[in-house]
Amino acid sequence: MLKQSYEVTDPTIDSQIVNLKNSGANVFFNITIPKFAVQAIKKANDIGWKPLHFLNNMSSSLGTVLKPAGLEASTGLISTTYMKDITDPQWKNDKDFQDWVAWMKKYYPEGALDDQANAFAYSVATLMTHVLKQCGDDLSRENIMRQSAHLKDIELPLLLPKITVNTSPTDFVPIEQEQLAKFDGERWVNFGEIVDANKWEAGTITKAGRAALPPDRSGASMSGQEVRNLALRIHTAAPNLLVVLDCRKCVQKAAAILI
Repeated sequence: MLKQSYEVTDPTIDSQIVNLKNSGANVFFNITIPKFAVQAIKKANDIGWKPLHFLNNMSSSLGTVLKPAGLEASTGLISTTYMKDITDPQWKNDKDFQDWVAWMKKYYPEGALDDQANAFAYSVATLMTHVLKQCGDDLSRENIMRQSAHLKDIELPLLLPKITVNTSPTDFVPIEQEQLAKFDGERWVNFGEIVDANKWEAGTITKAGRAALPPDRSGASMSGQEVRNLALRIHTAAPNLLVVLDCRKCVQKAAAILI
């Protein structure tokens, strides 16, 4: 395994991508912010490196990452999702999606309708509205924090069906369900079942995990609570060949978890 790091102030990560290719690795677990995700995808394509490429969810936007990186270069990427892909035509007649588009046109007309971050922000604001309503007349900091830690099966308009928000005083992570998705050159295509981190036992090989692998590879599961919201049930072959690119200030803890 070869691990390469970067700083958010770095102008480029080209040298890191070259190092990763030269290691002989055929699996790339890419944990980068959007700016560097674009660079990583482009550079890997430019130098002819074609690993099994897992991309963290925060850098999976079509508008801000995949298009700038190149749709052809991005084809075959595997990521995870918990939201409706706003560029996917299957949602064009979905009322919640249409409500979001109408909201964008009214309040943020200059905003890009292919930038998933805009849909994410809308969802966060919707959830905050729910928390404030749950607070009633007591809008003290203490009560807002209390209600934020007592959310149960909250459905948000742009979440995938069957994915809900849940928190508790001992678990502040609001979304612990995801589904694998593969970029087909135009859009993210979801596959496999929705994975619930609270119901997953480490080491379980699942239909969703196997579907992420080329047919000539046997699965070896990746586990760890620290990365459960990044790559749930992603199974890779030859863990010793797994490479990780991460920002050591942001996600170093996630990058080190391997079998």
